[in-house]
Amino acid sequence: MFYSEWFQNGVNIMQFVIQADTHIDNMTNTNVLHRTIENILSVNPSFVMDLGDTLMLERYGLTESGLKNRLEQLSSYFSLFNKIPICLVNGNHDGETGFRPRLLCQSQIVRNEICPMPFQDTSSFSGNVKTANYYAFQKEDVLFIALDPFTFTQRPGGGWNDTLGIVQYQWLERLLNHSSETFKFVFIHHLTGGINREHRGGIAAAELFEWGGKELNGQNTFSENRPNMTMPVHDLLVKYGVTAVFHGHDHFYAREELDGIQYILVSQPGTSRPKVVTSVEKGYTTGVILPSAGFLNVMISGGEASISYCKTSQADKYAIADSTVLVGKN
Repeated sequence: MFYSEWFQNGVNIMQFVIQADTHIDNMTNTNVLHRTIENILSVNPSFVMDLGDTLMLERYGLTESGLKNRLEQLSSYFSLFNKIPICLVNGNHDGETGFRPRLLCQSQIVRNEICPMPFQDTSSFSGNVKTANYYAFQKEDVLFIALDPFTFTQRPGGGWNDTLGIVQYQWLERLLNHSSETFKFVFIHHLTGGINREHRGGIAAAELFEWGGKELNGQNTFSENRPNMTMPVHDLLVKYGVTAVFHGHDHFYAREELDGIQYILVSQPGTSRPKVVTSVEKGYTTGVILPSAGFLNVMISGGEASISYCKTSQADKYAIADSTVLVGKN
């Protein structure tokens, strides 16, 4: 359906963008958000990966009037993308948490009605076909994997309470075991566990709890806490050559690396607040760290993936604030 957009001057080029934590609430500057969306449209992506906290039904769902108003806001927001396909990833404020079952069911229905997963009818699509809370699809030589750390989590508080759940974990393990793509990208709102109860952190969190197997004191207790899982999630990703993990939640941009995997925190598209000042307390002490607002532009061609952080400026055009090229591993 979208392959015609991936050829430029006879060269096969895949291009998509990533954003996170749109919110559309008092944390969002509407002018900045609209400017970012205009910049996204200017690069003409094939689709958008949205890392959650977009629907925000935790705050606006359940009541009839609140939900009605929110749906009107969301319909207006999605219309700004001029029918570019948007692949949603669940965020912690989107309402799909296992310990709030009534809101979970309502939020799943709303998400699939207002922004249905665009690639469900393709032969490469897999995951939870019914609700698409976690899924994967393949385009060219890239495997896209969206994970959900909320639906199977039965208790709040982070740490070992956070989980992908055994069904999703085993699906991920099978998927990676049978994958042969050069690039394998994982998309998730935040890692399971985190460095604190607010689920903060990139590579600092990647070594902890279900994702990394360790307690905050460094002791590895994975086998006691996850006896039905083969290994921590990070180790699974390393074993099968995952290229990058894109995550949101912490509201600025950071690019880190752990065991050959790029962990990239995606900034907000619509905030002018300098959230980067809190980077250390959120667990970010290494790599490239930059403030919001902006989006990631990913271009794949000739066995290379170029990932650029496009920061929204006061001018009409965005500015490339950081870029990296990931060479195919397989």
